[in-house]
Amino acid sequence: MENSSETSETSQNAVEKREQEKQKMDIVVMLGASLRETPNAQFEHFPLHLDTTKKDMPIGRDGKPKEVSGGDSRLRALEEYQEKYPNIHIFTTGGTEKIKKEDGSVKEISRADAAREKLLKKCHFSENIVTALPSGGSTQGNAKALASWVDEHREIVGKLEKIHILTNEFHMTRAWIMFVHALYSIEHDGANLINVITEEDKKNIKDILHNTLEDRDNGDHQALEKVRKIYAEYIKDLPVEVEPIIAEDVLAASGEKGKVEYAKLIKYDPLVQKARANERKGIGDLLDGTYVVK
Repeated sequence: MENSSETSETSQNAVEKREQEKQKMDIVVMLGASLRETPNAQFEHFPLHLDTTKKDMPIGRDGKPKEVSGGDSRLRALEEYQEKYPNIHIFTTGGTEKIKKEDGSVKEISRADAAREKLLKKCHFSENIVTALPSGGSTQGNAKALASWVDEHREIVGKLEKIHILTNEFHMTRAWIMFVHALYSIEHDGANLINVITEEDKKNIKDILHNTLEDRDNGDHQALEKVRKIYAEYIKDLPVEVEPIIAEDVLAASGEKGKVEYAKLIKYDPLVQKARANERKGIGDLLDGTYVVK
């Protein structure tokens, strides 16, 4: 006669296996970030801000324009997120970084590949859960690359409820908008969502962005929440929902003093605060159809 405790254990294992089979895979797209090559270092550095020749960038203490990015904070947030949600697959994105060498030559490094390499070898992620998704060197490029992947893998997407995008708080609203626009385009034979949104809703979005700018504590969260509500009616037929993961929120939620302080340093960094205004201008330009990748 079969031991009752063994029968109970076998039954429990079967239930757990079925639950695991039903569990949906969680796809997380880490938005691409500019990097800096550090001599003799094992990994590339994805700093919060770095020197740039792009126009209309905030000026640093040294009087030079700075691009505000923050890739390393996104990598650290992914570490924290993966501990809580292990059933994930990560896409690293980003175009080609061109680094001018002292001898005048130019070295090209894939941001997507460099981020994946750092996740694997520094953060010790398994190779089979991280895929580099090369894309244009901009948020729009990241979004279009993901939309193309969605279009080419409908059998996988059909099993998903959401695709998460992970970036920094100051950048998230513009990123979220660009991702849903890219998905809308593939779902509607190349149609531009800008031509569908009413002028009234465009004005409402611009007003939200203007009215939340001065709120350093909650302005970006409020803007994202309100903008998503306006967009809801326009994107209800997308093949998958785009869900934001804000790097600073993940780090702060860890409760670990070092990570909490790191999140605060990013959130209230003077150049990040200046970048918030640029982000809102970029969204306004996008709604006006005048957006230009810098």
